[in-house]
Amino acid sequence: MTPQEFSGEVLPRVVSAWERMCFCSSPGFVKLMSFDFSRYGTTPVALYDQEALGDEIITKRFTRITEPVPDPRSGTNRHIRQCPACGRRCEVVWDQYSINFDRAYYDFGQAEVAIQGIYLVGFYGFRGNWSFPDYKPGTTIEFLAAIGAG
Repeated sequence: MTPQEFSGEVLPRVVSAWERMCFCSSPGFVKLMSFDFSRYGTTPVALYDQEALGDEIITKRFTRITEPVPDPRSGTNRHIRQCPACGRRCEVVWDQYSINFDRAYYDFGQAEVAIQGIYLVGFYGFRGNWSFPDYKPGTTIEFLAAIGAG
């Protein structure tokens, strides 16, 4: 699936489902949103599906609890957001690697996390041989079900 297809076809369905019930207790949603390339020892890479959902659901709909605080050594910005539906909080971690590449991931703390993450669009970033065995492509139906929107 292309990013344009995801944004035009899937994202509106996800937002509509989220407006009926948040996904914070969905282990598949937490898994998708918590993707962090640094856990795999690879070059910087982002997951498009995570970036799009993070922007549309967490950035636009969660309440900001703390202001972003940059780490002077790494440049990483961190802040806390809270789901208006269930009250669960997540830490938003944002890094910029070049003028054209940044990424974010979301730490939901002690939330249950799925073993396998499902995505539709996939990964992008600096060159490298990316291997993330706990993430795999799926169908739209599998993706929506995995994150709690199906």
